[in-house]
Amino acid sequence: MRKIFLIGLFCSCLMSGDMRYVVSDKHAYMMPKGSVNILAEYLKLNDTLDVFNIKAQELGSSSNYGSIGDMDGLGLETLYQVSKKSLLHIKYSNQNVTYGSGTLNNKRYNAYYRYQLTQSDFAFFGASAVDIGYVKNQADTMSYSDPKLLEPLATKVLKVKKTKIIQTGSTYAIGVLKNDGSSDTITGLKEKPTLYVKDMEDNSYFIRALVEKRFSSDFYLSFFLQYTKTKITTLVTANNELNQQAALHNYNTTKILDRDENKASGGFNISLNWNKSAWELTYTYSRLFRDSGLGYINSNHVINATVAKEINKKWLFYSGVKLMYRQFNGEIPYLYNKYTQTTFDHKYGYVKFGLIYRF
Repeated sequence: MRKIFLIGLFCSCLMSGDMRYVVSDKHAYMMPKGSVNILAEYLKLNDTLDVFNIKAQELGSSSNYGSIGDMDGLGLETLYQVSKKSLLHIKYSNQNVTYGSGTLNNKRYNAYYRYQLTQSDFAFFGASAVDIGYVKNQADTMSYSDPKLLEPLATKVLKVKKTKIIQTGSTYAIGVLKNDGSSDTITGLKEKPTLYVKDMEDNSYFIRALVEKRFSSDFYLSFFLQYTKTKITTLVTANNELNQQAALHNYNTTKILDRDENKASGGFNISLNWNKSAWELTYTYSRLFRDSGLGYINSNHVINATVAKEINKKWLFYSGVKLMYRQFNGEIPYLYNKYTQTTFDHKYGYVKFGLIYRF
């Protein structure tokens, strides 16, 4: 019996060594102390790379305010195993998304510190860990002067039934149909009426718990739960002349959309290594808790799937997809507000390609 126990202990020790992360970072096991992973990736969605036909089926040619389309982006990520039980993750990405008739430039900053709580292959889950992190999304100011986009947005901002941009020579007016059926006209506009969406930013703090089961040196299954608290800022306003003329008609064209929201999320990750390739699948479900009047879409399902191929001991190439059931709901928090929430009932996804350097 003692020999059997010692053999079992020896086999367990062989399995309990450190692992090396590939693309997914949803792990409770740690890398060897001092290890560094650097990932550089390219993100893309267009008609050619619409591999699941999401763009054609879900987005069509919509150009309303808040509608999204093609995307391209870049990301750079670093993981550093600080000690045997602690890891530091830092990531920056830039996404350019067709948004209405313009382009939304989103800059995303993400960092977290991971501490391993337990590791024992005698336990059902061989390892557990906790993350404490921060995420920031930030976008440049967007302007809307095209009547096709301005009119529906102005209708929402002015809280009326309908608006119409009228141009006569070099002057402009805005015809307004009020909710009670009466009409009004904002006149005397020498500048082209323009609405701006600015100060778009969200700052999130999160805590995440992870557990992981090692079935073999090539097969891992992990589960995670996360709580996120987010502060969001967004300002909708008009050019100065329109602000002044609208105020004379008792309309407020400046709206502060700042708010706080909370998110609970959880999911699993499967990692399988085979024939010098790493296959990874991560599923995440998110539930959003927002102020009243913002509950049109309060959840999301997200799938990340990648395949990485070893080039040599230090370099890997990977490709994959990210699929979202309710587009960027909970992914880029500031995009969701009372004027855009009805545009979130669409699927969205993109492909990604990248290189990993490990040392």
